[in-house]
Amino acid sequence: MADVDKKRTARALSVKEATKEAGRILLKLTNYARKGDFDAALALYRLTSHGISSLKVVTVFHDVVYKVAKDQKAWPVLFSPHRDSIEANKEFVHRIGLGSETGSNFAAPGAASARDNPAIAVVETLHSMATTLISTPMENWTYRQWIPFGSARLGPGFPNDPARLNAMEEWGQRGAGSRLPKLSKSTAHQWAAATRELFDLVFGDDFDTHFDLYSLRQHHSNARDSSGNKTRAAVCAAMRKNITQSWRSYAVKG
Repeated sequence: MADVDKKRTARALSVKEATKEAGRILLKLTNYARKGDFDAALALYRLTSHGISSLKVVTVFHDVVYKVAKDQKAWPVLFSPHRDSIEANKEFVHRIGLGSETGSNFAAPGAASARDNPAIAVVETLHSMATTLISTPMENWTYRQWIPFGSARLGPGFPNDPARLNAMEEWGQRGAGSRLPKLSKSTAHQWAAATRELFDLVFGDDFDTHFDLYSLRQHHSNARDSSGNKTRAAVCAAMRKNITQSWRSYAVKG
């Protein structure tokens, strides 16, 4: 048993070192390519293509790719505008179960679209944030996990309010977020209620002025209050209501 544990530890360290080295190489090539180096751009293209092809080959030998894919919302493929290639890529990502454990129905036929309803994009952002806040202490976040928090970092007043991130972590690790069940249509109402606090932490009291919510604000720009008047309060209320209702549209069946 001890020998098995040693081998696993050695393999994990080897993978970690290989990942760091690959990252350094890709970053170096990217920096050269940004300066107009053709050879660097070509090498970056070839390495990326090789990585995508290798990932696909792994599916022939082991189900580990399926385990990775189920928690992702996007997957790298070699794109060609030819119809056969597009259909083959669609079939492949469906076969590996892309996103099947995310709680989102984004891959389902007729899934709600942010093009038709901007609130879907807001819900997706909140879901990504919440998933990270609940699953991982902030000190252990990777660069990729920080990406959805761009809204919080760049939002109005954030540089002078560092306590917001601490409050978000509290929400996910010990607060309302920590008690949330897996997202599905049957639990969407719980997520809608619990993430209202997270929404306020991310977008602030003047959320209707936040640049990330511009499309949603425009979508409800003609909202009226009970007296039939167009007011800011009516727009804000309509925005919040749409976000609350959109959790069910976003969630997977269950």
